Amino acid sequence: MITFIIGLVILIIGGIIYGRVSERIMAPTDATTPAVARRDNMDFVPIKKRKNCLIELLNIAGSTVWTDCVYHHTYRMCDRRSI
Repeated sequence: MITFIIGLVILIIGGIIYGRVSERIMAPTDATTPAVARRDNMDFVPIKKRKNCLIELLNIAGSTVWTDCVYHHTYRMCDRRSI
C-alpha cells in the first residue's frame, strides 16, 4: 500500500512540474482551436474538457494492453478476446 501511495504522489508531483515547464516552453495563447475555427461536425468537433480528460485517460490506460498484446502476438501468445 505504501508503494501505491508513493507512486501516486510521484505521479501528481511529476504532472505539476511537467505542466509548469511545458507552459513556459510552449507559451499557450487564447487563439481559436481548429475544432472551433473549422467545425464541420465530423472531423472537427469541440468537446467538453471532462470528456477530453476521459479520452486521454483511456488512451493511456489502453496503450499498455495494446502494447502487451502486440508484443505477445509476435510470439503467438495473444488472446484475441483482449483486443
